[in-house]
Amino acid sequence: MNTPLTQGSWSPTKTYHFGGENLRYFRLDSFAGPIELIGWDKEEIHIEIFVTIRRWSTVFLIEEPLAEWEWDEETVSISQADNTLHVRSRPNYRSLTNWLNFPKVSFRVYLPTNISTQVYNSFGGDIFLKSLKGRHQFNTMGGHIKLDNVEGELKGRTTGGNIHFLSCDAKADVSTFGGNIKIEQCKGEIKVSTKGGNIHIRHCEAKIYTDTWGGNIKASHCKGDLKCYTSGGNIAFEEIQGNIGASTKGGNMRVSIKAIDEYLWLEANSGNINIDLPLQQGLQLNVKGSRVKMPFLPNFNGVKKNRYINGQLNGGGANVTLKTRGGVIAIKPYEAEASSRATEAETTYTENEVREEDAPIPFKNRFWTTVLPFMYSFFVMALFVYGFSSVFYFSLELMKTDSPENAQNTALFLLNITSSVGCFVAVNVFIKKVERKYHSDWKKYLILIIMTVGFVRLAHFLQWIIYLYLPDNELFWVHYWRMLDYNVWNTYSDRNSLFFASIPLFAVSLYFYFWQKSRHFTRKISEQEYQLLNLEKLKTKAQLNALEARINPHFLYNSLNSIAGLVHQDPDKAEEMTIQLSKLFRHTTGRNEGHYHLIAEELEVVRSYLAIEQMRFGNRLSFSIKVAPELLDFKIPRFLLQPLVENAIKHGISNLLKNGEIEIIIEDQTDTIQFRIHDNGPAFKEDISGGYGLRSIRDKLNLIYGQKASLQVQNNAYKMVIISIPKQHEWVELK
Repeated sequence: MNTPLTQGSWSPTKTYHFGGENLRYFRLDSFAGPIELIGWDKEEIHIEIFVTIRRWSTVFLIEEPLAEWEWDEETVSISQADNTLHVRSRPNYRSLTNWLNFPKVSFRVYLPTNISTQVYNSFGGDIFLKSLKGRHQFNTMGGHIKLDNVEGELKGRTTGGNIHFLSCDAKADVSTFGGNIKIEQCKGEIKVSTKGGNIHIRHCEAKIYTDTWGGNIKASHCKGDLKCYTSGGNIAFEEIQGNIGASTKGGNMRVSIKAIDEYLWLEANSGNINIDLPLQQGLQLNVKGSRVKMPFLPNFNGVKKNRYINGQLNGGGANVTLKTRGGVIAIKPYEAEASSRATEAETTYTENEVREEDAPIPFKNRFWTTVLPFMYSFFVMALFVYGFSSVFYFSLELMKTDSPENAQNTALFLLNITSSVGCFVAVNVFIKKVERKYHSDWKKYLILIIMTVGFVRLAHFLQWIIYLYLPDNELFWVHYWRMLDYNVWNTYSDRNSLFFASIPLFAVSLYFYFWQKSRHFTRKISEQEYQLLNLEKLKTKAQLNALEARINPHFLYNSLNSIAGLVHQDPDKAEEMTIQLSKLFRHTTGRNEGHYHLIAEELEVVRSYLAIEQMRFGNRLSFSIKVAPELLDFKIPRFLLQPLVENAIKHGISNLLKNGEIEIIIEDQTDTIQFRIHDNGPAFKEDISGGYGLRSIRDKLNLIYGQKASLQVQNNAYKMVIISIPKQHEWVELK
C-alpha cells in the first residue's frame, strides 16, 4: 500500500505525544488521507500528522506537503476522556485557503501494542495496521486496507478498496464492496467477503470463510477449515489440508487436497470439478455429476456408476461429497511432486494487481466461464446505464418549466414513486407475514401479485386524497389519472397504461424470485453444515466404539489367562478373581453407551483390574493411587487409564521377580489434568509407541481433543507415561 507516508522524503507537518499508561482506546476520525497505526513497546502515543494541499496555481495537479508555519490548528482536534484518546480531522471551511487548495490530512500513529482502536476514514484514504493487539474497528469509503502482524479481534469495511492480511493471528470479519482480498501466513478465524473481487489465500493455518459474488477464489498450502463461496467465479485449491467446503454457482473447480480431517464438500452448479484426492486415506465417497471419472481402486467398497459413486474407500473415514448438476467430475490420486511443481510456477505480485492466475481458469467449457459472464455483465451494465440515464433525463426535463411535456413527465415521475412505495410495502409484508403460510410457489406468486395490486391501489388512493387538497389547475394531474385509467386500455392511444400497471407486478415477482434463491442457498449451506456435523459425530462414535471393542476383548483375554493359571495352584484365589472379574465387567458393560465418565468411575475400573492382577502376582505387585478429591467429578473418556495400567503389568511388572510397583498420580495443572502412570519394571522398548495400548489411547485423544491433549513417554530411571487433557472441554455425547 503506497501512501505519502511511506515515501520517506516528507516530514510531518505536526507531531504530538501523549502518555499511554492509562489509555485503553484510541479513536481516529479522518475526512481524507491515509492512516497508519503501528504498535510499539513504549507506553506512550506518538502522532505524526501530514497535511498536503493541491494549489490552484498548479491547476490542482501537484500534491505538496504543508509546512508547519502554514498549519491551521482547527484542522485537527484531539481530546481525552477517561481511558480514550480521540483524534478528529476535518477541513476548516471558514478559511478561504482551504476552499481553494483542497487539503488532505494523513496520520502515522505509534501506539502501545495492546490498545484497542477505532478508525473511520470518510473519503477513501488507505488504512494500515501493524504489530497491534486488542480489538480494532475500521471503515474507509474506498481506500485499501492492509493488516500486518495484527492479533486480536478485527472488524472493518471498505467500499471498493483491496484488503491484505499478512501474518495475522486474529478473529476477523472484514469486507469490501468490490476489491480483491489477499490472505497470507495467517492463523485464527478470518471471515472476508467481496462483491465481485478475487480472493487469494496462501500459507495459512486457520479457519477461513470467504464469499464473493463473482470473483475467483484461489488457496494454496493451507491447513485448517476452509469454506468458500462464489456466485459465478472459479475455485482453485492447491496443497490443502483439513476440512474444506466450497461452492460456485457457475464456475469450475480445480482442487488438490493433501489430507482431509473430517469432511470435504464441493458443489458446482454447472461447472466441472477436477480434483486430486488422497486416495490412500480412508474416505466415505458421495459423488454425483453428469459424468464421473475415477481410476480403479482395489480397496473401494460400494456402488460406482457413470454418474455417481457412493461407498467406502480403504474402510471409510472422512466424508467426501462432490456434486455438480451439469459438469464432469474427474478424480485423480494426489501427487505431492506434481503439486509442488505447480506451486513453484507462482510469481509474486503487489496487492493492487491481479495475477493472470487469478483470472478465469481455462477449462473446456469456455461458454460458461467466459461468454456467459460477459453477456450477463453487459446486460446488467446496460440496464443500469439505461436506468440511471432515464432518471437523470426525466429529472432535467422536470426542471424545464416551459417544456410542453413537463406536466406529463411530472405525472410519470409521481406515478413511479407512488407505485414503488406500494411495491415496497407489499413485498415486505408478504415476506414477513404471509410467505411462510403457503408451500406452493404458484400460490405464493398469486397472493403476492394480489397484495401488490392492493397496496399500489392504496398508494394511488392516498395520492388522490393529496390531489383533492393540492390541485394544480390540471397541469399534470390529468396525465396522472389518464395513465391510471384502466377503462381506456382497449383504445390504441392509451394502451401504455397497461404497461405501467404491469411493471410493479413484474418487479415484485422478480424480487421475490431472487429472494427465494438467496434464502434457498443459505438454507442449503446450513443443511450441508448440519449434515457434516452429524457425519462427523457418527464417524467419531464408530471409531470410539471400535477402540473400546478392541480393548475389552484384549483385557478379557489376559484376565482369563490369569484365572486359568490359578485354577490348579490356588482355587480359592481363582474363585475370588472370577468374582472380581464379574465386578469389573459390571463397570464396563450394562451401562449407557456414553463415551465419557467421571474420574472416580475410571479409578473403580482400574482398582478392580489391579485387584485381579494382584491376586495373580501376589507380593510381586503393589500399587498406589493418588488423586486430588476435587478432580474426582471431572469427566474423561472411558478406558483412558486401564490400557496403560495393563501395559505396565504386561511389559514391566511381569519381568520382575519381586517388589513390583505401580503408581498412578492425577494432578490439577491449572488448565489441564495430568495423569502419570509409573512402574518400576525394565525400561520401555524402542518400539513402545507402536504398541496397541498406547496407539489406541493416542487415537482416542486425537478424536476427542485434537491437538489440545498430549501423551508422552518418559523412558529414564523413573519411567512413566504422562497424559495431559484440557480441564475445560465441550462434552458432546454421541448418541
